[in-house]
This record gives sequence, C-alpha cells and structure tokens, in this order.
Amino acid sequence: MASTASIHPLTNASVRDQEHWDPTTRDLAAELPPLIKRLSVDGFQVHRVMLNPADWDEMPRKVVVDGQVVKFGTFKTQDRHVITVVDGTTWTRIEVRDDSPDD
Repeated sequence: MASTASIHPLTNASVRDQEHWDPTTRDLAAELPPLIKRLSVDGFQVHRVMLNPADWDEMPRKVVVDGQVVKFGTFKTQDRHVITVVDGTTWTRIEVRDDSPDD
C-alpha cells in the first residue's frame, strides 16, 4: 500500500498542517505506532483511532505505543481515505491518498 496522508486538525490542536504519513504495508498494527509516536511529539496523547477497515489486512482491537493503549474503532461507512485520531476531546483527521496503481 503506497499512500500519502495529510494531517488536518479538526480543532485548534497543535498539529502542523500538511504533514504526511506513508504506510508501506496493509498491517495496521505495524504502520500506526510510528504515526502515533510522531503525533505525541506534537503534544497529542492518542487514545482512539477510527477508520474504515477495508484497506487493512489485520485489524487489532488495540495496540500499545510507548505504554499508551490506543483502541481502534472501525466504521465501514467512514471514508476509506480518512483516519481519525482522538486525543481526549480533540479529533484530528488524517486524509490518506492511495498512490498504488489500479489493477
């Protein structure tokens, strides 16, 4: 899965606009921890990630990143190219653009 993502805060959160996330596999448990670590540098303490499960091979219920439990919520009605991370009451939308060629 060759993808690029732009991170857009839905509130006045201190996440820099136009950052990119480049997952290289369809393994969410392997791909998401580096993104969560990067967000924590920006002051986020991610508690939940909401996404459409269609683009991922494995869908764990939760993952532990630096001692912090991050739970996943899957919604088949959510846009396949959007991941939402939640830090308390702050929601940050991550738009994922799939760069892989169509088969």
